[in-house]
Amino acid sequence: MSEIVILPAGDKAEFLPTASSFAYGYGLFETLRFDAGRLLHWEAHWARLCASARALGIRCDYSEAAVLAALRELVHTDGIERGTLKLSLCDTQLFVYARPKFAVPAGPVRLKLELNHPLNERSPLAGHKTHNYAENRYLLERARRAGYYDVLRTNTAGVLAETAVANFFFIRDGILCTPELATGALPGVVRQVLLQQARHANIEIQEGRFGLEVLAEIDAAFMTNASLGLLPVDSIEGVDGVVFDTPSGAHPSVSDLCRMLARVEESASLLR
Repeated sequence: MSEIVILPAGDKAEFLPTASSFAYGYGLFETLRFDAGRLLHWEAHWARLCASARALGIRCDYSEAAVLAALRELVHTDGIERGTLKLSLCDTQLFVYARPKFAVPAGPVRLKLELNHPLNERSPLAGHKTHNYAENRYLLERARRAGYYDVLRTNTAGVLAETAVANFFFIRDGILCTPELATGALPGVVRQVLLQQARHANIEIQEGRFGLEVLAEIDAAFMTNASLGLLPVDSIEGVDGVVFDTPSGAHPSVSDLCRMLARVEESASLLR
C-alpha cells in the first residue's frame, strides 16, 4: 500500500537495500521553493511528477490534496518560513522533507562548456527528474572544483541542451532562445513559466536546436530552475577560451524577465 512519509528535520528514512529506488535510483523527485508562506509553481511541479511517474511506470496513486496536506504539516512542524521542500517518489512511498535554502550566488556566474560527456537525448530517462542523478552531480562538482558554477552541456547530436542542474536561455537579436525539449533538456517549471510570460508580453521566442556557433552571437544568457529562479550567466568558457563574456544581468530583456517571474511568484497561493 502506498504511503506518504513526512520527515521532519532530524528524522531518518528507512529503505530496503533491495528497493529499486535505493539500489538503482529508480525513483523521482521534485524540488520546490517555499517563500513567505507560498509554495511556488506547485501545479507545474505536481503535473510533472505525475507525468514522469506514468511515463516510467512508477506508482503514484496519491491525491494532490493529501500531498499538499503533508507539505503543510512539514512546514508547520519544522517552522519553515523560507526554504526548499522536497518530494521523493520511491517504490510505494512518497517522502516529504526539507533541505536548507539554496544559496544563490551573489557574483557573476561562469559556465564551462562540456563536450566530453554529452547528454543522451534518446535515453528513456531524458526529461525526467530521477534519483539516477550521479552523472549530473559528477559534472557539477567537477565544474565547481575548477572554479565554474556549472557546465553547459551538449547532447549526442552536438547541439546545446542544458546545464547539469538547470535550463539554459539566451538572448540573440532581441529573441528569447532556449533548447527545445527534444534535445533531452528537462521540462523545467521555471522554464515553462518564463515562456508563458514571454508569450503574454509578445516577446519573440525560439525553442530550437542550437549549435555551438550561436555562443559567439548571443547578447545575454541565463539559467533557470526551481531553486535559483532566474540566474544570469556572465561568461561561458569553451574549449579554446571564452566564447561568451558580458554582464547578462544588466541586459534589459533579462531584467524584464526577472520582473515577470517575480510577479508570478508573488501571486502564488499561500500554503494553508
